[in-house]
Amino acid sequence: MGSNAYSYKPLAETSDEDLIEVVTTNTLGLMICCREAIKMMLNQPRGGHIFNIDGAGSDGRPTPS
Repeated sequence: MGSNAYSYKPLAETSDEDLIEVVTTNTLGLMICCREAIKMMLNQPRGGHIFNIDGAGSDGRPTPS
């Protein structure tokens, strides 16, 4: 599962609303997904693992979809 919100413009030109959307989607969305996965894994005999990765390219810039 993956989700990502990013506005492709310089940070200095990004509105507060756009920043809030990015943080909400990327941070809160990740936490909700992890919480639900943990609930499922707790009911499994062997548990499980969660690996969180980001979409940054090798040069640190986000990779467009």
